[in-house]
Amino acid sequence: EALDNYAAMCRILGEQDKGAGKKAEAIRKTVLEKFWDEEKGAFIDSFESGRRYVTRQTNILAWLYLPCTEEQKQMIYQNVILNEKVAPITTPYFTFYENQVHCLAGNSDFLEKSVREYYGSMLDTGATTLYEQYDPKETGAQHYAMYGRPFEKSLCHAWSASPIYLFGRFRLGVVNTGVAYDTFEIRPQLGSLQKISGKVPVPGGYVYVKAEKDRVEVLSDIPGGTLYWKGKTYPVEAGEKITAAI
Repeated sequence: EALDNYAAMCRILGEQDKGAGKKAEAIRKTVLEKFWDEEKGAFIDSFESGRRYVTRQTNILAWLYLPCTEEQKQMIYQNVILNEKVAPITTPYFTFYENQVHCLAGNSDFLEKSVREYYGSMLDTGATTLYEQYDPKETGAQHYAMYGRPFEKSLCHAWSASPIYLFGRFRLGVVNTGVAYDTFEIRPQLGSLQKISGKVPVPGGYVYVKAEKDRVEVLSDIPGGTLYWKGKTYPVEAGEKITAAI
């Protein structure tokens, strides 16, 4: 992914990517050949050891960033993401990626469930900021231990703020489709919510979205957007408020 992004930036800037694109393709080919396990219907962590160990982390990243077929994605989702026998995620960092998979797989109601049960129960422990790692099954001072030390955990971890991004991306539905939001989409999804309103920062200002079951309002500080709502599309221009209802 990093090599692909570097190659893409080079193309935008009109510069040579120094072989980054070819290296990315070679790595993808090797990973798909060596790490996909057809019998398990998932990616394994190591093919040389013969252990064929399956983790959520590996498969979540593969689902999001490798060119998996739709069949492979469905297998990963059923065999790993929804499989309680696979060790659960305990960090807000990777919970962020797992929530993305749920949303992109069409089960976005998992987002509210995660925020209420995972992040909500973390706050119930008395947290005023979000932890580097959190296991709802732990109690008391166990919440502060990490790396084998009793008070090693960061209790103010930047990655833990990911619900802010997730609600902007999968509820307000603002998604960059070009370069630095020169084009973007707005696809509001309420999930299990009755209504939502908020703003997403973009270069040059914000995109404001207010959505209910039968109505949406959009106001953008920048041009180039397209609102998708109930099967219809609406061009979004800077400073022009759009109201769509059914």
